[in-house]
Amino acid sequence: MTRIALIRHGETDLNTVGRIQGESDHGLNDRGRAQARRTGALLAGQPDAGQLRSQTGREWDAVVSSPQRRARETAREIAASLGVVPSAWIDDLCERRYGAAEGLTFGELFDRYQVPEQRRRQGFALDWLISHERIDGAEPIESVRSRGLRALALIAETRAPADAVVAVAHGTLIRCTLEAIEYDEPLHLENGGGILLDRTVTGGWRVVSQIGGSSER
Repeated sequence: MTRIALIRHGETDLNTVGRIQGESDHGLNDRGRAQARRTGALLAGQPDAGQLRSQTGREWDAVVSSPQRRARETAREIAASLGVVPSAWIDDLCERRYGAAEGLTFGELFDRYQVPEQRRRQGFALDWLISHERIDGAEPIESVRSRGLRALALIAETRAPADAVVAVAHGTLIRCTLEAIEYDEPLHLENGGGILLDRTVTGGWRVVSQIGGSSER
């Protein structure tokens, strides 16, 4: 069955200052490149980075990514560790489009859209604003979930059944994809972290393990 390591891109300067990225096309900073190399080492099973490969029992056959620069740069770093060449950009792996909210910090977002204090404390305020059609040009969450599922299906359909593929994407895209496969454990991946997925005999997906660290949302 197809195995996919769904990886969040490394850090950018916008991540560092907490700005909403969406469709923006910034590259990795030095820490982001180091995170990508660390993830590549984990996936390669290098002794100083853990034994993920021995856990999976497989080599990695391909590295694909979102076409956005931060994902492509992460994919290149990971591919170098694995000794493969990044093979494709998949548009459906792009980050969610945040429209008029892109470039804002969450503090600026809360002030501009007058987010109630209770909603701020509950989290997912950006999802809430978009669901209430408050942000011009933002992508509905159902669209993001559908794109995530399409990307997984495309990878599985264009690879041999036993292939293992690294797919570099974005935090919200990964979260929405996990929601779409009904994985309901709360998780916020750090830059460079990821999730290991196996395709089931019925064509669905199951979470095998986490790759790298996570932090509270």
